Amino acid sequence: PENPAALADLGRLLAVQGRRSEARGYLDRAVGLDPRHPEALNNLGSLWMEEGRAADAVDLFRRAAAADPAFAEARFNLALAHLTSGARDAGIQALEAALELDPGNLSAALSAAWILATHPEPSGRDPELAADLALQIRDVAGPGPVVSDVAAAALAAGGAFPEAVQLVTEALQAAQEAGAGPEVTDGLRARLTLYLTGRPWTSMER
Repeated sequence: PENPAALADLGRLLAVQGRRSEARGYLDRAVGLDPRHPEALNNLGSLWMEEGRAADAVDLFRRAAAADPAFAEARFNLALAHLTSGARDAGIQALEAALELDPGNLSAALSAAWILATHPEPSGRDPELAADLALQIRDVAGPGPVVSDVAAAALAAGGAFPEAVQLVTEALQAAQEAGAGPEVTDGLRARLTLYLTGRPWTSMER
């Protein structure tokens, strides 16, 4: 198809299936046909994020948000791209704008909190804001393993290690009760070990 919307949808579907090279081809074609197509720009930016190209993705998400100011997903993605690339202040500003549009997107807000808590560069962190976000989400969504893990990382980043130990222990217990595999529980145990020794988790990888 030579319809930008159809190409954008097809590219996103292929990306979800792990067929990134094909997805990139369709998304590039969509943006080439319509350089202001919000979904095409957003989908291509998401693909670049998956490939570790956060700084490059910033421009695509910015263009998507400019093309459709009500496109909350693009604004959340812009925030995550800024934060991942270490542009903390720009990321926080974009996050605030995104939350104004869609305050119920707890998953995106939680992802932002994780980056603000665990960015490898100190200048990319904001432990206080990360803890506020994570604990507010915990109040709304309940103490699930992911929420408690993010809150623990934020508290540890701010030096509150006893509280971090308590939360990550709760997260580990909840994950085990839910039958989570080692890809989840091993990371929780690794973070628990760090917090017990008074060290934060400084990797955006989970």
